Amino acid sequence: MSELYTLVLFVHLLAFVFWLGADIGVFILGKFAQNPAYTVEQRLLLLQVALIVDKFPRVSMVTAVSTGFYLSVTAGWITLPSWLTLTCFAVLIAWFVVIVARVLSEQAPHWVELSEKVIYYLLLLAFLGVIASATLGTSVVGPSWLFGKLALLSVILVLVLWLEKAFQPAVIGFMTLPETGSTPELEKQIKGAMDTTYTSVIGIYACTLGAAFLGLSKYAFG
Repeated sequence: MSELYTLVLFVHLLAFVFWLGADIGVFILGKFAQNPAYTVEQRLLLLQVALIVDKFPRVSMVTAVSTGFYLSVTAGWITLPSWLTLTCFAVLIAWFVVIVARVLSEQAPHWVELSEKVIYYLLLLAFLGVIASATLGTSVVGPSWLFGKLALLSVILVLVLWLEKAFQPAVIGFMTLPETGSTPELEKQIKGAMDTTYTSVIGIYACTLGAAFLGLSKYAFG
């Protein structure tokens, strides 16, 4: 095992820690921001902090997937033609650039949000393609544990895409709070949207933990 491989593996594990740890922080801050017992200013501040902390899981996700792909190709767990391997790395680099642009912007430009969604769909199609190829006996993925990780990552991508759409009514509700103050209708809108997103968030946590377990099982059980 080379020094570079060990370093990338360390970054891969670190990305998992920041992904899950920071995301739990976002979850807790969101729950507090949802509480109408706080003033509007306090709730908006909590939401603003949550959005700042949310930048860490975004960076961690692209880091975890990118380093995981490097580790898999280097170890021979994924076998692809050279041109396709380079294409995958290009997409991952583009994803990282888009995420960094979003993280560094107070208000992400439309092209950044659109590019991020396009990349999510490309990755989802790639993962589903691998899963479909396995049913035909032509899978490019060797170990079953890695196949399981890709399946869980596919579920995570679906949940992330659904979460962002489901959260929009809550965003609109919080933006309306300073104008109208707390009303039963507005609180119902915020609570309904956020409760829906929490279902997706818990699913992401479960899949992330499952993917981490499958990855570590390679080193624990061989």
